[in-house]
Amino acid sequence: MPETDAESSPQSRRAFVLGGATAAIVIVVDRITKVWALNALADGDIVPIEGILSFDLAFNTGAAYGLLKGGGSFIAVGAIVATGLIIYALRSVEGRFEAITLGAIMGGALGNLIDRIARGPGLFDGAVVDWIETPLWPNFNIADSAIVVGAVLLVLAAFRRG
Repeated sequence: MPETDAESSPQSRRAFVLGGATAAIVIVVDRITKVWALNALADGDIVPIEGILSFDLAFNTGAAYGLLKGGGSFIAVGAIVATGLIIYALRSVEGRFEAITLGAIMGGALGNLIDRIARGPGLFDGAVVDWIETPLWPNFNIADSAIVVGAVLLVLAAFRRG
């Protein structure tokens, strides 16, 4: 089967690689910071940072805001599906900005998926390590930040093109 023009273009291949590299960077930074949090905050200490946020170790078996507590398997399947869709979309993305945003979302989804696989008794029921806390937002981590920032930037990019 012949490749489509978008799939075979050098720009599209570069965007695919850029998205994958962005995802890899997010995963590595997320893993490093979670290991740090597990070691530095394991004794229950909360580390305040200038009143705007604090570092406080928490384990989340659900989604954001405590929704779907114990629904790790459902959330993990969603992360796998989202990753597959992003990989498919990256095959035809031409712009660097869109590739980076999709890569950030994918890296965040995979970063939290690693926790769900590695931190529980079953395949997908592990708790995600959250460690950043703000006064108005539940605990989160680097992977969560990458998902949110990537999604917001992707929406802004869509409006910019529209």
